[in-house]
Amino acid sequence: MTWRKAALIVFVSLLAMIALLWLARARIAAEFASAYFRSHGITATVNVGDLGLSGASGRFALGSPDAPDISADRIELHFDPLSWIPRVVEVRLVNPVIRARLDAHGTVTLPSLQDWITSLQQQQGKSRFVSDDLAVSLTGLRVLLTTPGGALEVDGDVKLVKNLPFFVALKARPAAFRYQGTNIALAAASLRYDGDNAALTADFSARNGTASISGAKLALDIAGPQWSATAVTTPLLHMKVSADVLVAGASLRAPTFDLTAHNLALTGNDLKADVSLSGGFGYDPGALAAIRTQDPVLARAVIANLDRLQFSWAGHVTRQGGKTSASSTAPLLLHGARGAQLRAALSNVSATSDSLAASANATVSGGGLPTTKLALHDLVLSGGGFTAKATLSSHFRFSMLHGADIAIGGPVSWQAGKFTFVQASCSRIRLAAFHTGSDLAKSVRAELCPAALPMFAADSKGWSFQARARGAAATLPLTNTQMAEGAATLTFEGQGSTVHGKIAVSDAQMSDLVATPRFRPLRGRGNVTLAGWVWRGSLAVSDAHKNMLGDVTFTHATSSGKGTAHISAPKLIFAPDKLQPQDISPFLASLRRADGSARFEGDITWTRNEIKSSGTLALNSLDFMTPLGKAHAIKTELQFLSLLPPITAPDQKITISRIDWTLPFSAVNLHFAVGDSSVKVRSLDVDIAEGHAALGGFTINLSDPGNIAGAVQFKGIALNSLIAASNLGTKVKMEGKVSGTVPFTMTSEGFRIRDGHVAADGTGRLSFDRSLWTQAGPAANAVQDFAYQALEALAFDTLSADLNSVPGGRLQVVFKIKGRSDPPTPQTANVAISDILDGTALQKSIPLPSGTPIDLTLDTSLNFDELLKSYAEAWSNSLNLGAGAKP
Repeated sequence: MTWRKAALIVFVSLLAMIALLWLARARIAAEFASAYFRSHGITATVNVGDLGLSGASGRFALGSPDAPDISADRIELHFDPLSWIPRVVEVRLVNPVIRARLDAHGTVTLPSLQDWITSLQQQQGKSRFVSDDLAVSLTGLRVLLTTPGGALEVDGDVKLVKNLPFFVALKARPAAFRYQGTNIALAAASLRYDGDNAALTADFSARNGTASISGAKLALDIAGPQWSATAVTTPLLHMKVSADVLVAGASLRAPTFDLTAHNLALTGNDLKADVSLSGGFGYDPGALAAIRTQDPVLARAVIANLDRLQFSWAGHVTRQGGKTSASSTAPLLLHGARGAQLRAALSNVSATSDSLAASANATVSGGGLPTTKLALHDLVLSGGGFTAKATLSSHFRFSMLHGADIAIGGPVSWQAGKFTFVQASCSRIRLAAFHTGSDLAKSVRAELCPAALPMFAADSKGWSFQARARGAAATLPLTNTQMAEGAATLTFEGQGSTVHGKIAVSDAQMSDLVATPRFRPLRGRGNVTLAGWVWRGSLAVSDAHKNMLGDVTFTHATSSGKGTAHISAPKLIFAPDKLQPQDISPFLASLRRADGSARFEGDITWTRNEIKSSGTLALNSLDFMTPLGKAHAIKTELQFLSLLPPITAPDQKITISRIDWTLPFSAVNLHFAVGDSSVKVRSLDVDIAEGHAALGGFTINLSDPGNIAGAVQFKGIALNSLIAASNLGTKVKMEGKVSGTVPFTMTSEGFRIRDGHVAADGTGRLSFDRSLWTQAGPAANAVQDFAYQALEALAFDTLSADLNSVPGGRLQVVFKIKGRSDPPTPQTANVAISDILDGTALQKSIPLPSGTPIDLTLDTSLNFDELLKSYAEAWSNSLNLGAGAKP
């Protein structure tokens, strides 16, 4: 064989080999690809259908033969026709299937391929066989995603250019998930991007043990997004979320949430945008049952406003270095359906992945809601809770609280489902009225101070409140009294409409507001409890000097406005220089230096429309000073039909054994009745001056107590005792007894007598010192001197006197006397003849003969006001006696 022939055989063989390799190139490429994946531990099935200078096509599956991680019915590779080496410029996958996993941290992996993918990500540089402008399209894509909560399938078409989205049209099939205790039902979802705009929609519902959302819809639109490997920007992003019902501790009807972001820039984890938020929801008022019970008016206003709430906010949001900050360009506004508004100014807002800090000033007003201002400083949300320094001021009306003004401040917190408030210092509170159908208290004011930490706490089990009140004051209209200087510890707790608690009163002063006070200021201490919306209290009452007087127990039902109170003073011990009647009531001021005991029992009942009261005052052998002297052994048991105002039963009786006046009284009996506007005295009987005096019926008008009219009937009054008790005792002497009637009036001008008449019961004697009638010396003539002598020693057979007050505070007394001269020593009239002859007989004193008949009318007057003044001085002197002295 020649070399030429041999060369020809070799050439033909080479051509045959080349032909065989060209014909088997697809199989060789498939084997090469399979060997490559096997070297990376990946099971692969690769079939190459066509392989040419312009590209290649085939089908493949990577991963388990039963469920490969990635597979495609057809894959097409298109090469750059201008390149001398095979450079891929486009990849097309038809009906690709991707099986992936999503872990709890949000990381997506392909289980069989993850190590290979990780190795590729660690390689540096780029492949010269792949174009920088590579386009990848996936037609009929199915993504089967396994998540910790369940499986999800997403179908559609995707095209990527330069490893960035160019076209996306994906839809998720209905699916059910359970993630961290929440069941999610996905009804539909879609994602579409056409190169200019992107849109994401989803319909779903979710439920867990504490919250649920049904009929939820999500719509996200992004206008003109610009993509890069590390950043996304868009001039406008709009997201809207709505639902039929959201239940999360409260039932929200048709909630909507609308977010618009302008000039959004997202670079890695950093973000900045101009954001505006708006939305609304309707609130289910079923949770307001407690408010409905306590304050229907407020409940109606709240329910009306919660029927639909609308909110809005705008600001600039940035996120950098893991910290998000926000600044407001418009305040947070929350509008109620009937005009209520919450306006909040937010500042210093910053947040990290696990905390948020901010400050806020909020005001609630309008729509029938109370005006309330709330300021939160150093607000920090962290670990599912928050802390802040808060100040709250409000003018409101709620339930029994009318016209309340409160301003408090201190730290607040919400931790582990519990809210607490710690008051920093004492604060003033005011209340126009405490109203339960009627005003139990008005013009209430006090200082509220911390008593324990916290002052207020609330969680799912209920709430509690603890505080100290000091300087408490209030007007109590039902009793027309004033409370002042109150100090108490308040402890209350509740859940829903159930409230119970206690007010421990350490001190409080009660005073009377009636123009003529019924009692002196009293002090009380004790406990008031609240259970089942019924108030119950028991207070120990003392006078201003801390002398114990008795107890007051009461109940009041808030729902009905009905209540009762019982006053018990079973043993009031009076003693000079200790407890005195005037320490209890100004009405008893005349009972000075009392010594003895008394008891009082009283009951008060009230409704929203009226108040009723009754009681019994019993005195047993009580001694006291009166304007006439010391009264001994006073006894009475007064029955009161009303205490407010004081009204007694008819025909009440008071008896006094003796009154130690200069003219002693004994067997005093008073029958009277006290009405709502007057005191009616039926009779006053007294034994005096060896006789008896009776005061007939008269009425004292309480609106004009200084205007009284009546008449005194005298019987058998000893004249010598009557005169001895007056300031005339050294100038007038009388023997005998008189009887008669003396009408009188008492006005602002004083005590006056009109048409009084008395007459002697029999014979008697009179002796008037002539200095009563004149301050001059001896009589000017015998006739005048006879008159003086007749009055200095007069034995009368009849005597009468008419009494009338005259101007100047004097009492005119017109005596009519018939009798005879009866000097101590018998005397005759001796007249010298010479005196008769020279005419001087009648110019000299001539003894009035004994037995001379006298028929005398004497018109004189006494300084009656001075006489009454002398009685008052005697009373005053008796009160000024030393301690322990007997008047």
